[in-house]
Amino acid sequence: MPNQMTVYPNRPQMPDDKRADHQRARAAILDEDFDDVLDKWMEGFVAQEILDSWGNPDTSNNPLVAYVSQLTTPGRYCRRPILFHPDQSADGLLEPGGALDRAGWLTKAQTYERRTVGIGDYFVMVDAPDGELTLQLVEPADIYLDADPRRPDQARQLWHLRLRRDAYRDRMIWTFTKYDLGDEDRPPSLTVCSATEKDESGGYVDLSVEYLGGALEGDAYPYRYEDGKPFLPFVQFKSQDNGHLWHWSELRGLHRGTLHVCTYATYTGRAALDATGSHVLTWNLQLPGADVRAGTSEDYSDSVGFSSSAPPIEQVPITPGAISACQIVEPGVQPGVSVVGPGINLDPLHRFTRGYIHDLMLNRGLGQASVEKVSANPASGAALHISDRQRREYAERTEPLFRAGDLELFSKCAAVLNRQTDSDYPESGYSIVYHRSQRSPQEERDQRERDEWLVANGYRSRVDVFKERYPGLSTQNALSDLRRIAREEAIVASGAVDEDVIEAVDDLEAAAQALREMPMEHEESTDALQLIQTALAALRRA
Repeated sequence: MPNQMTVYPNRPQMPDDKRADHQRARAAILDEDFDDVLDKWMEGFVAQEILDSWGNPDTSNNPLVAYVSQLTTPGRYCRRPILFHPDQSADGLLEPGGALDRAGWLTKAQTYERRTVGIGDYFVMVDAPDGELTLQLVEPADIYLDADPRRPDQARQLWHLRLRRDAYRDRMIWTFTKYDLGDEDRPPSLTVCSATEKDESGGYVDLSVEYLGGALEGDAYPYRYEDGKPFLPFVQFKSQDNGHLWHWSELRGLHRGTLHVCTYATYTGRAALDATGSHVLTWNLQLPGADVRAGTSEDYSDSVGFSSSAPPIEQVPITPGAISACQIVEPGVQPGVSVVGPGINLDPLHRFTRGYIHDLMLNRGLGQASVEKVSANPASGAALHISDRQRREYAERTEPLFRAGDLELFSKCAAVLNRQTDSDYPESGYSIVYHRSQRSPQEERDQRERDEWLVANGYRSRVDVFKERYPGLSTQNALSDLRRIAREEAIVASGAVDEDVIEAVDDLEAAAQALREMPMEHEESTDALQLIQTALAALRRA
């Protein structure tokens, strides 16, 4: 029996669909696959019969993609960020080739940075179904959230809309995977239900048995930290913090502006086709080889006043250089030919579209110099060029949001792996340092002079300056790095190059740190630490 094509049902309607529909449309624009979105948009401005004559929409000029691409190029993940944890047990998760790398974190991060900037929200799902960490990118249009009443920016419930195969009826169905953190009145739970079919009580038909073997409630809820606190196995990345669950309205104007630009481009393209040629009208002439189609009028009144169908219309393509022999239809009546030349002036259309794009970008906060003309040709459009300084300022402004998301991601990855495998990764205390775009030589010089003055006059410490240079670095790690730098500089200044001495210093530093982290319950421990510190001082003087 031949394989049948899988039939996918229509997406179900939800109370929050206004938000979801907008996010799905913006995602389509980012994917540059939004013909349907643009068609629906243009229907609000142009009659359907006119749209039919325009042909396929023109989506080639996409300000939203231009804006997002330049803000995320090269992006904070173009180079692997520096990941930290003071406990070496985290190396299996963070180090190159570790669990994060095997899950494709860096390449997925490049995607969720771009999607977050363009859509406003984006989700990463964390799981380890086969003992190996997986990171699934999830579109926000497929997510529905319920907030904690006490914290309106924190989700207590998450509904993940997805297609599943119904094995009993051999079909695809829409389902919700529902994650509920619970509260004082109900335990945390993980369930699956239909997104389209309801039971007699009006609730969605429960499918937990079919897909989970039953609801996972209370202690059976699988996503918990080591202290037992439940969490949602999703991380929401945000382009802004407005104190609410969703943040998709930030680029709404640019979203609409992009659709307007594409509407103008579609009309201008059609006008260009119509304006570049001539239209030939004939009367009382039989055109050879003409295609005959019915008239367009539903009710045509002839010369004697009787109502009838419209007369047929003859059309024939005209090839340059060709001669067409026409026949007179009605003898004694003067035949005629009229040529209607181009009647559309394209120059104002181009100037209007160019000006619209220019103003659209200026309204996004870009400076005049960031929106440049491609050339002096009035028929050219406007090109978006975001300066390095503006790109860097945007990256620095949104850095705390992405850092919060990434640190939450690392903690949840550790917790999921610890619960589902025999790993023992720390579930908190992570740090991340992103590589920032390089400043200009003048900017770098000004910053250095300012830092030196602040340190010299006691307004800042070297640790403060070091942490500002490497955002996300903890004070402990900053102190450790500065001590290492000082030690190595002292060795270089003294002319000592003995590798054994360097290794001994490193070993003693590690031993001292280990003792500092141990409870000093015995006098011997304190004495050991003092001896190590004395030995370190002697080696540094050597």
